Amino acid sequence: MPAIDSARRIVAGMNAVRTAERTLLIGDLDSRTRSNQLARLRDNWAEIDKAIEQYGALQHSSEEAVCGRSSPLCSASGRPSTSAPPPVWLPATSRRRGRSPS
Repeated sequence: MPAIDSARRIVAGMNAVRTAERTLLIGDLDSRTRSNQLARLRDNWAEIDKAIEQYGALQHSSEEAVCGRSSPLCSASGRPSTSAPPPVWLPATSRRRGRSPS
């Protein structure tokens, strides 16, 4: 099923993005490792964008089409929007400071 395959590729890509981002947070990375992780980020985002395009080309129900277009959390590319509100599950103090709960 093409929709499930696209969703699987999006989730796998997001997991790879998260791994590369966490690796980049390591303070004593050498330049080669940092360059490799940045290349992985670019490649993974390209794969995610491709999977989103393929998913968008599929036939959708009218409800699904409306939800996809009106989501305030995503930009046109499907990537999280930088102007999106913080997740509602974060406490108000964390949302103001941009931190996740401890």
